[in-house]
Amino acid sequence: MSDTYDHDIAEQRDATLVTTSDAVLPEQFKTVLGKMVKLVGKPFNDMLALITYSTSKMQGNVLINSAVQDVEALLERSEKLYEEGFLENENFEERDSIILPLDGMIVSDELKGVIIDRDLRSYTNGVEWLLNPESDALRNSNNIENALRSVLEFVRTMKHLRNKGVVFDKIDGHQFFFNIEYGEFQFVFDGVDIAQAESVDDSYDNLYQDAISRLLLYLLIGVNPGNPDNTLVTPRGENTEEGLAWDEETNSICGSQSALLVWDSLPENIRRALFDIAFAETGRVVTLDEWELLFCEAIADVEVCPFCGHNTFKTAKKCIFCSNTTEKADLLTKWLVESISQPNYLRIAFGRGTTLPGEILGIKLKTPEFMRLMYNSKTNALGLKNLSNISWFTMENGTQKEIVPGKVALIEDGLELTFDGYPDISMRFLGYETK
Repeated sequence: MSDTYDHDIAEQRDATLVTTSDAVLPEQFKTVLGKMVKLVGKPFNDMLALITYSTSKMQGNVLINSAVQDVEALLERSEKLYEEGFLENENFEERDSIILPLDGMIVSDELKGVIIDRDLRSYTNGVEWLLNPESDALRNSNNIENALRSVLEFVRTMKHLRNKGVVFDKIDGHQFFFNIEYGEFQFVFDGVDIAQAESVDDSYDNLYQDAISRLLLYLLIGVNPGNPDNTLVTPRGENTEEGLAWDEETNSICGSQSALLVWDSLPENIRRALFDIAFAETGRVVTLDEWELLFCEAIADVEVCPFCGHNTFKTAKKCIFCSNTTEKADLLTKWLVESISQPNYLRIAFGRGTTLPGEILGIKLKTPEFMRLMYNSKTNALGLKNLSNISWFTMENGTQKEIVPGKVALIEDGLELTFDGYPDISMRFLGYETK
């Protein structure tokens, strides 16, 4: 942000006042570094306002936080952190999810805070249930993959802070800003409730990593992250009426309809980790390294819901947007069989012993069974096993792939099978249908 001209202090006092909660923010004021700035419109909310520097017209955000004790010292500390490479990881790559303040504001004891060069008005602040199916944030994004990307960036950021020796007195989420529409996360380093330590003992490290896991419980499924043994977790505005619980009588997870839908829409690997934290008899600490790997694996397994077209995950049970099952074993597979005769449509459901004879395709062989629909519960995938004595062929990245007898052809978009010795017959996958 560039320098600006100075205004008379009397002009600052006479400026229009804008109400923010119990205090008022001047329409224009001088920053800690002596710059004159002006509000752009009204404050976005009680803690966030858009400003512009008078001459350059460059914009930034004011984050109002009366808990900031010494703004001048914080700015000096931020400058030192930047020079020491605080934002750089072990590969000297700068982590742009961490925002160090460039300036500050002290209008009164109630109106203090930091000024940053990012616009966070489209971000969700704090610890919120990001995947609440009834929230505007998720409905507007229509992208659960990017929602998980924003949470992955949160995990990586908290891991970076840990590696840099940052310790928290408490974690209430006021520095957290999530944008699930674009899969982004920002952490504002405002100096509140945080310090740097030369070394961290194992007890704090376990407490810290458990705290992040419990925050993930709430960010993803709305489960109250509170734990009497973990004093770091103090999220603001937590919703204790929603969420899930373990029903010992039914030996299953129960809860509100929307929370159950979110649970079913998550990838299986993340559900397992969350279960260990929240519902297992002997809970465990899921490390930040584990969480990073789990989210990376989940995002890599994204696919399109066959019913509504939104992103979902291969190992999810339901689509969060349309509530339809995404478990392949519960769906019908639809096929187009083309031959010299009129094309036929087939619908095949998975079930024990679901097999097809070759005659249904117009292929006459000595083997009584030609193919079987197989299901892999670990990957939530369907495939066709070759039970015949001839090879099948598919095209994969422009190259013909042979499915020899006994092998399985994975059912996925674009799959088309041809059969050795029967050049006029093909079988093409058209998609899924509900039973």
